[in-house]
Amino acid sequence: MGEKRENRKPWLKQPGELHDMRGVPIYHGDLIKTYHFTDRRRGKRYLYHTAVYAQGCMRMVPTSHLEPTMVNSGGECLMVQASLAQSEVIHGYGPGRYLDYTERPKVAAALLSN
Repeated sequence: MGEKRENRKPWLKQPGELHDMRGVPIYHGDLIKTYHFTDRRRGKRYLYHTAVYAQGCMRMVPTSHLEPTMVNSGGECLMVQASLAQSEVIHGYGPGRYLDYTERPKVAAALLSN
């Protein structure tokens, strides 16, 4: 198993290796809110994604693409720490579905800035 991990590309992240802007680790099935833009009336608009672990890495899939009618729609992207600077987990459970996102151990703010 150690040999397989050494050959893994560094940008392909496993569940729990990535963190949101508050330091909460991200796991498969989490609902993520990401800042998108500010409209002309100064209202903030957000995109909502679901964290999915597929093909050996964490991906962000828009929640609208999880409907059964949207089977062949694109739009998913790989998760990297830099893209999560304006994202936060708003719902989800950790490994084994026992650890709520509010109870997960957070990463120190100094580590998030790197």
